[in-house]
Amino acid sequence: MMSIYTFLGALQAAIWFFFVPHLCKYIWPRLFGPHQADRLTGLAELCLWCGLLPNFVLYLVFVALPPYYLNWHFFERYKISNKEWPWRSGSREVRDRFWKSARRSLMLDVLYLSVGIPILAWIKII
Repeated sequence: MMSIYTFLGALQAAIWFFFVPHLCKYIWPRLFGPHQADRLTGLAELCLWCGLLPNFVLYLVFVALPPYYLNWHFFERYKISNKEWPWRSGSREVRDRFWKSARRSLMLDVLYLSVGIPILAWIKII
């Protein structure tokens, strides 16, 4: 069963992807001057969206994951819970459940960033 948050996330993504660009067509010329659309604009937009996956990987490796894996005291004191991180748990069941969930989340992110967004960009361009 799909949760309400999945639906809201999909709705928000659709609004950002399909509604905001049309809204910006009217705002952009007033702020930055006229925009000349040609086929290269569509190609540039597609390249921008296809570049999300490498940027996501760089973000994970250099920004998001180090505070967790290096166990820095600065970040540890702002944890919401006093429980240990699930990947450091003494319970094998907790660790296995965490890694299963983490793999699923990562695969969905990779699929969305490498296939979903470029397809939506291509649909929007044509």
